[in-house]
Amino acid sequence: MVPSFFDEQAMRTDASDVGRPAKRKAAAAQGEDAGTLDLATRPAFTVAQTHRICQENNFFLTFYNSTPFKDLVELIHPVLETITFQIVDRMTKGGQPWRGIVINSMDAKKVSMIVARLRADLVYPEVFDDQEFCVASDTFANFIKTFNKACNLEIRQEKGSNNVIIRGYNPNRRHNEQIMTIPTIDKKESVPTMDLLNYTFVVDIDLPKLRNMTRVAQNSGVNAENINLKILEYVNDSGDYKITKVCVELDGGPSGPSMSETFRSKTKWTRESKQTVITTSEFSNDDDNEDDDAKLQVVFDEKFSTKYLHMFFKSMDRPVITLMLSPDRPLVITYLFDGGESVGQCRFILAPIEKHGPNE
Repeated sequence: MVPSFFDEQAMRTDASDVGRPAKRKAAAAQGEDAGTLDLATRPAFTVAQTHRICQENNFFLTFYNSTPFKDLVELIHPVLETITFQIVDRMTKGGQPWRGIVINSMDAKKVSMIVARLRADLVYPEVFDDQEFCVASDTFANFIKTFNKACNLEIRQEKGSNNVIIRGYNPNRRHNEQIMTIPTIDKKESVPTMDLLNYTFVVDIDLPKLRNMTRVAQNSGVNAENINLKILEYVNDSGDYKITKVCVELDGGPSGPSMSETFRSKTKWTRESKQTVITTSEFSNDDDNEDDDAKLQVVFDEKFSTKYLHMFFKSMDRPVITLMLSPDRPLVITYLFDGGESVGQCRFILAPIEKHGPNE
């Protein structure tokens, strides 16, 4: 049994960016704009239709652009055995409404965790309490793959039912639709939270190169179980910038091949800074100085499972990915969907090897 690194932590996840429904209820009670949708002006349904939908269903949500949802499921299903979707209508810390789905799920070995959120259109009564459903990951992913990316997706659960109904349709050809019914799993999942504010390094790095290294590591001829992430830095005498090197190393063992990639950056910085933001593409030949290299010191050195990284990277299609790194803490990988944070994001959290032992 793999011990859980996360069990040892008291952490706050990205899901904390949205407040509890009670905040929205309180705002509604005071007559304030609580971010509720004017049901009379909702384009798809009349007030009467909306009332009937709320009477018959626990929840009813629509993705008018199904691509981010399909991409999300494709990203996370290799990592998770089950996925718990929360349907939420909340207020952000900035007081703006945020509606859609939230995922906080951990893999079976408690080595990695998925924290994601994605906007959707909800049909709900004036006061809406969070709902959730849990499904088998692979089954759900196989079903979702069959829907056209250009379609709209409606997801609902009838009251008294243990099934989720998914309807895909082309908004311009509503007579052409696809409907699937998927059984849910009776599972209550409790996951830890994570404080992302106290991370030491935020690194924007070349995703294709990282993905290629994890792919090579999974090759039977290499069979490297771990990837070593290392950060070296040197602060100049005036203290206004750092020279940093981010090293990604693949070790196939005493008799196996090895591989490494080094990314250099000249990073603006002050001694009061609590966090270093490294953009590895921001480096020119004019910044290359052998004297600086001689002063570099290792400030981060951790190993992570290539198996888990490969499962997550293989479905990504971005040129750059963001890594959050801090000694003795899990690696956090942030992936934004098309449209940016206003549409949604997915975070993959992975414990370092030293904290949880072998992944097998």
